[in-house]
Amino acid sequence: MCYRAGEFRVGANDVLLGTIEGTPFYIGAEQLKQWGDHMQFIIDAVPSHSDSFSLETRDDMRFTTGARSF
Repeated sequence: MCYRAGEFRVGANDVLLGTIEGTPFYIGAEQLKQWGDHMQFIIDAVPSHSDSFSLETRDDMRFTTGARSF
């Protein structure tokens, strides 16, 4: 999910994977442990109406996430 800065409270079990355009990207520690170092996370923005609780945009765009093993 995508939140405005300060709206999401990072917990002790959240792991910072990196940043996207200066914005931090986190994953739960248990999920990262299961997927390990053999996954590549793919984050993209696509034209569409958002149907989630994530940050809404006025540009009819939404984020998608995926992963692939290597």
